[in-house]
Amino acid sequence: MKRQIVLTFDGGGLCNRIFPFANALAAAWEHDFQVVNPVFEKYRTYFRRSSDVNGMALSGRLSDSPLFGLPLWRSRFRIVRHLNPGAVVQGGESVAIDLDRLLSNHSVSGRLWVDGLYCLANNSFVKHSGRLRDFFRPSERIEDEVLACICQARQGIDVLVGVHIRQGDYQHHDNGMLYYETSEYVQLMRSVQRLFPAQQLRFLVCSNVPQADLIPDELNWRIGPGTEIGDLYALAACDYILGAPSSYTQWASFYGAVPRLVHNRKYESLRGGTTSPLTINSFSVHRCGFGRFIVTSEADGSAS
Repeated sequence: MKRQIVLTFDGGGLCNRIFPFANALAAAWEHDFQVVNPVFEKYRTYFRRSSDVNGMALSGRLSDSPLFGLPLWRSRFRIVRHLNPGAVVQGGESVAIDLDRLLSNHSVSGRLWVDGLYCLANNSFVKHSGRLRDFFRPSERIEDEVLACICQARQGIDVLVGVHIRQGDYQHHDNGMLYYETSEYVQLMRSVQRLFPAQQLRFLVCSNVPQADLIPDELNWRIGPGTEIGDLYALAACDYILGAPSSYTQWASFYGAVPRLVHNRKYESLRGGTTSPLTINSFSVHRCGFGRFIVTSEADGSAS
């Protein structure tokens, strides 16, 4: 049997599922492994390349192997964890697992069970970024919906800025440190608008709560497609993205190579820092890493 990585961590939203899978695929392509990801089953129809893999991607290619079923994979994982703990790598929700380091170790053989959210392969991720974008290209139906939304939003304007207003779960997550009222997003949108005095600008607002009566029409804005996958790839088709810290906008920025502004005022204040004046240079494209493990240098794979 060819060496395999089996991803078993089952938690988080859409992009906390995409990023570990993408990092595992990149590491597998680089180090000649196969990837088994049964926990991705409920998202597989979103994507062209994974719509027929039934939760399994062998070396990033479509697999003819049958789906064993998530309950069976979980049972097998519990047995392996008890009888052969050396075949299991556990990181939970807080520890980074360096897949490049793990898989470059030639002593790895058979099946390696990886149970953690932060599966990272920074060097391989950058190297195989084009292949990852191809693998996670949305289905034709979703892509058509996104294209229709973007075409309409771009009519009569020069610059389209995606705004991710994540409220809902952020109101209570981490004591609300990532939650911002819509009025603060509006203030931020006005500041961004001032960066383009000679151009026609429009905002594409994507949110997990209704915003229709909270954003003034004078800002020239439209609502996104309104689904988790549609909004994600609509943001990826904008010229700029702004929002609170989230793996959601990290993936949109990476996938579309779109410069992204992270609004993190509360943490900056808590750490005693000062907010820098907003300029075009405040936006940057997300390259690799995700969540709290943000890569600051592609060359050395360091994370902040």
